[in-house]
Amino acid sequence: MEKSKGCTIYLLRHGHVENSDRNCFNGHYNADLSSLGLEQSQEAAKILSDRPIKAVYSSDLKRSHRGAQEIAKLHGITSEPLKELREISVGKWEGLTLEEVNEKYPGEIERRFKNIETSKVDGGETIEEVHNRVIPQFMTLALKHLDETIAIVAHGGVNRIILCHLLEIPWKNIYRMKQSFTCINLIHFYPDHPIVEFINAKPGVNIDS
Repeated sequence: MEKSKGCTIYLLRHGHVENSDRNCFNGHYNADLSSLGLEQSQEAAKILSDRPIKAVYSSDLKRSHRGAQEIAKLHGITSEPLKELREISVGKWEGLTLEEVNEKYPGEIERRFKNIETSKVDGGETIEEVHNRVIPQFMTLALKHLDETIAIVAHGGVNRIILCHLLEIPWKNIYRMKQSFTCINLIHFYPDHPIVEFINAKPGVNIDS
C-alpha cells in the first residue's frame, strides 16, 4: 500500500507591529512591522532555515508579508502574498486604540466579545465569513504541496481559525489558543486526518524537542 502523502506546514503569526504598544485594532489596517517585529521575523526565519521549505505564503498585509520574505530569502525562493489570508476585518475600529473604540463606541467591545461566534463590527467580518475565505485557500495550498514542506505567515485570528478547523474546536473557544508574535505552529496535513504537532512555539525555542 502506498504511504499517504502529507504536507508539512509551518504556520506563523507576524511579528510585533509598529502600533502594537498602543493596543490598536488592526484587522485589514496595513500597519507595518516595528524594528522589534523585523528582528523577531528574522529570528523565526533562521529557526526555519534548515527546513526543506519549498514555498512560502502570507497575507498580503505588510506585517505578514515582510516576515514571509525573511523566510523565503533564506531558501532562495519568493514568497507569495494572498489577500485571502488577511486578518479578520474589524471595520470601523481599524487603526483605533482600545481607548478610542471605548470612547467612540461605548459598550461595543463588550457586546462583540460576549457573542464572538456571530457578532461583527460595522464594516467588518464575522468569524464564519473569515473561515469561508481562509479555509478554502488553506486547503488549496495544502493539497498543492502534498509530500512537501511549506511556510505560511498570517495573523493571530487567521491562525486560530485554521487550527480550530483542523482540530474541530468550536468558534466560541477560539481565543483559548494563544498566538504570540512570530509564534510557530506545526501542522502535518493529511487529507483525511490532519495532525497538529504543536501550537504557539516561541522563537528561540527548540522546535524539535
